[in-house]
Amino acid sequence: MMTDSWDLWAHARKGTYQHIGQKWWVEIHQLPDPVVPVTVTLVGDDAPDATHWGWVSASGQGRGRPEMIWATRGAFDAQFTYGPEAEEKRGKGHVVRLRITER
Repeated sequence: MMTDSWDLWAHARKGTYQHIGQKWWVEIHQLPDPVVPVTVTLVGDDAPDATHWGWVSASGQGRGRPEMIWATRGAFDAQFTYGPEAEEKRGKGHVVRLRITER
């Protein structure tokens, strides 16, 4: 069953959030930006409060939880050699829109 929100961590930088994931993964980047707790919430594709794009894998350890979360569509798309649409067609997962809020 897919949860609609997750408590994760992120670097707070210039009004947005980056490197969103488990706390150890965010800290490993060793950036000067503060590491803050965030809530990642699944929202509709056209939601006015959507702030990020993410990927939900169809299989594997992270199944059901968004990963590869980016604030810009271009940076998100760059994570896929042939684009996310090609991976969706292969049944590997799907693109989701997310709202990130600090806890």
